[in-house]
Amino acid sequence: MKFDAVLFDLDGTLLDTIGLWIRAYLHTLQNAGVHMDVEEFLLTTYTQNRHFEDVLAYYGLDPSRGNELRVKRDALYTQFLASEPLWMEGAEEVLRTTTKAYPTGIVTGSHLHYIEAIEKQIPLRTLVPVLVTCDEVKGRNKPHPDGLLLATRRLRVPPKQCLYVGDQSFDVEAAKAAGMTSCLYWNEYTPALAGQEADMNIESLGEISSLLGLH
Repeated sequence: MKFDAVLFDLDGTLLDTIGLWIRAYLHTLQNAGVHMDVEEFLLTTYTQNRHFEDVLAYYGLDPSRGNELRVKRDALYTQFLASEPLWMEGAEEVLRTTTKAYPTGIVTGSHLHYIEAIEKQIPLRTLVPVLVTCDEVKGRNKPHPDGLLLATRRLRVPPKQCLYVGDQSFDVEAAKAAGMTSCLYWNEYTPALAGQEADMNIESLGEISSLLGLH
């Protein structure tokens, strides 16, 4: 299938940041009196896009502490982002190759200040012409299609001619809501049933090059 543009998710697709996020989040929760393992966190919080307030309320704690914990988590997470290796296997090569052949963008649920921390290691915004953060969609993160549609407007391409690559169910849902072709990239944090609605499924980012005819 011919595409006019390619969009990528960031966390868990191009960058190996989900483990860092989990470490920062669980450490912050533990200090607040909530003890949750990685499996429970992924099932009940990460894949459901739940906020601190929801988690605190579920455990019978004061949800008004949500912002306090968010600040502490962010401080720890940005420290990790600025200092630890980040690229998923093969991601840098795939991204550079794709940008030479197609209009390319990144649509992420991350905040701009996370991107700024990452850029202490990787100059993301010099590698792609468009990078959309969650700050630009005012709370309508994936699975809402707003970020993907904003990226296509900036690239000046029709959504139906775009391929979107991500690693979570909400990436697939967002692509479908935007009218794009969805490609699910499987990693260790991808939910077991995430690929059922995806148009394509891959287990290696190198497969993107084959799909796009870049070999």
